[in-house]
Amino acid sequence: MQTPFKEIVDLGHEYFNGMLNIGGSMVAFWPLEEHDHFRLITGGKLSMEGRMILMPEHCGTHIDVPRHFVKGGADVNAIPLETLILPGNLLDLSYKKNGEAISAADLERRNSGCGKIEGGKFHIAGPSNGGIAAMHVAAANPQYFRSVTAFPGYLWEPTTAKLQALSKICVFMYVGENDEYRWHDEMKREAEFLRSKGDVARYTVEKGQPHRLETLAGEHASRLFDGFEQARKGCSS
Repeated sequence: MQTPFKEIVDLGHEYFNGMLNIGGSMVAFWPLEEHDHFRLITGGKLSMEGRMILMPEHCGTHIDVPRHFVKGGADVNAIPLETLILPGNLLDLSYKKNGEAISAADLERRNSGCGKIEGGKFHIAGPSNGGIAAMHVAAANPQYFRSVTAFPGYLWEPTTAKLQALSKICVFMYVGENDEYRWHDEMKREAEFLRSKGDVARYTVEKGQPHRLETLAGEHASRLFDGFEQARKGCSS
């Protein structure tokens, strides 16, 4: 059969009972109708099966749009797709099996069609839960990163060992003055600890900003790249 396309790339993945998600909310799937029951009550005239799905929005791959943090903010329909597509390095991970996890070692073995990554190390960054994830990944795999930026974000369940693992990595932390989640104290504490060890760790409070930082979005995003440039010069103060 002829089709108007050459290839279908399946980006889906399995959802299951108890699936991990940010916030630890319930994920459950249970039957509403079953074939045997419907055949019984209809005298064999009808057979069907259906299931109920209970899951949070933060389950699986997704994006956090402005409305997630700002009342009346833009929803996902208002986000142009072109703003979600940016230049990047092509990593050939075709040797991985479908559904198999990609590890830091896989990234180290990368086969890039866009040139080598400078110094063999990455910059990792993220907002909100993405900032927490960025800090966690950098602390767990410091050998792969040049800098970590959380806007906002902090090291989840910090220990001295985790914080020391960030030594020699530039750490940039931004939080809104009016952040409703009040992450200020923990972020400031972590930055001060790293600075006391002679590391570059910048903690910045964005005046008048809520959790979602407009001062680092759009045309202001260049400020994030200023941090990347500083990291190229070294991360020891």
